[in-house]
This record gives sequence, structure tokens and C-alpha cells, in this order.
Amino acid sequence: MANKESKTKRAAKKPAAKKKAAKKAGKKPAAKKKAAKKKVTKAPARKKAATKARKPAAAGRRAGPSPKAELTPEQRLARTRQLAYRLSQQDGFRRDPRHYWLAAEAQLGKED
Repeated sequence: MANKESKTKRAAKKPAAKKKAAKKAGKKPAAKKKAAKKKVTKAPARKKAATKARKPAAAGRRAGPSPKAELTPEQRLARTRQLAYRLSQQDGFRRDPRHYWLAAEAQLGKED
């Protein structure tokens, strides 16, 4: 009789194992369905900002650092060199280059 009881216990255990496997198999497809339900939403289109009309620059004024700002020695030298060349060019290179250099330094000194 012991053999019959052990056989029935084994037989009883096998269907229980199948039920667990069936439950696991039943849960997997349900998880896939939830992942497929994601909604995709588009961000609203941005409106373009209105551009303001630029005011025309004053005649004779050049863009550059403001006169109130302190110039480094390198910047001051470069500006003096450019201004001296422009002054000599306007005069037709008739005078000594030192004259134009001193005139450029004097003009930059007035701006400070």
C-alpha cells in the first residue's frame, strides 16, 4: 500500500506544478500588453518671437568698446596705431609719422 500512496502523491504534485507554469505563462502576455499602450504626445509648436526694427547707427560712429571702458595697454596701442595710420592716410602721408602718432594719442586722450 505504501507504493500506491507514494504514486498518488507524485501524481498529485505534477498537476500542481503545471498550474504554476500555466499561471506564469498567463502573466507574461498581460505584461506585454501594458507596455504597448504607451501614448505619444507631440509638444506644441513654438511661436516665433517678433523681431524689433533696429535703429540706424549715428553717422560717423564706429562699433567698438565704449569710450567709458578702460583700455588695456595692448588695446590702447592698437587703437593709437590704427588712428595714426588713418590720420596719415587722410593727410596724404605728407608729414613725419611721429606727428600722426602724437595726434592720435591726443585724440584718444580726449575720448577717455
